[in-house]
Amino acid sequence: MTWSEAGAAEARHMLCAAHAAGRLGHSWLLTGEAGIGKLEFAYWLVRMRWCQAQRERPCGDCRSCRQVDTGNHPDLVLVRRDPPPEADPQGLGSKHEITVGQVRELVLAGLSLRAVEGGGRVVIVDSADDLNEESQNALLKLLEEPPPGSLLILVTARAESLLDTVRSRCQEIRLAPLSEQEMAAAVSGHTERLCRLARGRPGCLEQLARLDVDGLLAALDGFLAGSCSGPGLARSLESILTAAGAEGAEELSARRLTLEVLHQRIHDLALLQAGGVGEGPSGRLSLEADLPPIDRLFDMETALMSALTDIRRHLPAAVSLTALGTEFERARMGAGPAGKRYT
Repeated sequence: MTWSEAGAAEARHMLCAAHAAGRLGHSWLLTGEAGIGKLEFAYWLVRMRWCQAQRERPCGDCRSCRQVDTGNHPDLVLVRRDPPPEADPQGLGSKHEITVGQVRELVLAGLSLRAVEGGGRVVIVDSADDLNEESQNALLKLLEEPPPGSLLILVTARAESLLDTVRSRCQEIRLAPLSEQEMAAAVSGHTERLCRLARGRPGCLEQLARLDVDGLLAALDGFLAGSCSGPGLARSLESILTAAGAEGAEELSARRLTLEVLHQRIHDLALLQAGGVGEGPSGRLSLEADLPPIDRLFDMETALMSALTDIRRHLPAAVSLTALGTEFERARMGAGPAGKRYT
């Protein structure tokens, strides 16, 4: 089993049965945490729909399955923000959102074309929360009156950012994190700690492996122990992110994982301060003698939540991490997020 085939067994069975009965819906919304495998599930659904095998669909070996796997199926279109130039010859894309031009040209016009292979047209919108309000409104007529044989799949980790009028016209499948057994069967070659930090999200493992998690934890532990300042911590985090070599959407994902690793460490330390065990998902805790007060750890958690919001606002890493370092310094000195000093 590959990780793209793991999990959501009940949803897969339901979709196979619906397709076999000719009742597969035309608009689907796949939701769940980032890195959980939503896009891979979308491709599984497309392969299942077009698979030429008589049983055990998708087979993975027929011509249609191979075309989907290689991204060469003529009837499949993937829409996302900041597309590569070869996928956006008309220059419709944007670094910050999925534009109404992309929706009109790739989704609306794309689904109205006659299928080359005869199995209907499919459009997958990856990170559909990047659709702006105008783009979402442009989808409404399509959702109400879809072209015959068309299939639209919206993929998002933030379903609440979509208009209610869009969500209500789609059939939603919420994917859950993989269990420990599913993770063990689907992935290999990663340390136990990375698997714990991934929290059932196989799509996060490779990026975690590139992130220098040891360096992240050492930088945070050094700050908590007083060996560097908040701005110094920010510079260390930015250096580690730069070394990971991620760009565009991958950089945002790497930054999100960086903040998650720091958050897990702070959370583990808060549990330790409250009398918990000395090792959590982030690994062995070595600051038992010098733990900050728990209220200051909570303020650091608040700062991390603000930094995660900065990602959704598309603030540059240097700006967001500098602000995070400043807030961490305030928390360590005993000032709350709003400048309140504890007594």
